[in-house]
Amino acid sequence: MDKKYQNRKQAGLVETMCASLLVLPAIFTTTSVVLARPLIEADKHLSQVPSSDSSNQAPSNTSTSPLNPRPSIFNEPPYNRSQGTSPTDSNAAPTTQPTPGAITPPLPEQQTPSAIATPVDGKINIKLINTTNSVVSYQVIGDTNQRFLSGDSNVTLQNIQTPVTVTLSRQDNGLVKVSPQATLEGLLEVTLDKATSLNEDISTMIVQQDGRVLLN
Repeated sequence: MDKKYQNRKQAGLVETMCASLLVLPAIFTTTSVVLARPLIEADKHLSQVPSSDSSNQAPSNTSTSPLNPRPSIFNEPPYNRSQGTSPTDSNAAPTTQPTPGAITPPLPEQQTPSAIATPVDGKINIKLINTTNSVVSYQVIGDTNQRFLSGDSNVTLQNIQTPVTVTLSRQDNGLVKVSPQATLEGLLEVTLDKATSLNEDISTMIVQQDGRVLLN
């Protein structure tokens, strides 16, 4: 009996092992199917594109691929401010606009001289003749302090280096008319008289190095 019992026990073990081998492939197959289905569903979800009314979507000329360095959103406001602007030419010369209302005074070389004297060795004598019947103050800029010349009198300023500027004004705040005249070589006679209009009023006389006399 022991021998028969052992034979039956061995036959039972063999049947159990065969059953186990048949069940394991089924388990692996079922598990693979279960794991594969979520991956397939996820892949389907990613590949689906939500459908919407095309009229509500802004046109896009740029691919939305993650590898695209410039997504389509940069073609929409406010990122598209630079569109339609022309490149700046770095070689273009800058332009300057005149200031409205600006007045450019004439250069001394452009002004018509009132007289032309003849300096000697770059120097000149200036004779001031006052006919205004009032005191006239004068000053040779850089050579003399302010001086005064009474009415109906004259004074000669000698060896004045050119170019030179002489300022003139009446002590009674009246207008001064200045009439320069070159009489002799190295001499300039200047008559000071009453002016009747602002256009005739002169406060500065300039003798340039070449002898041209300009009044301002």
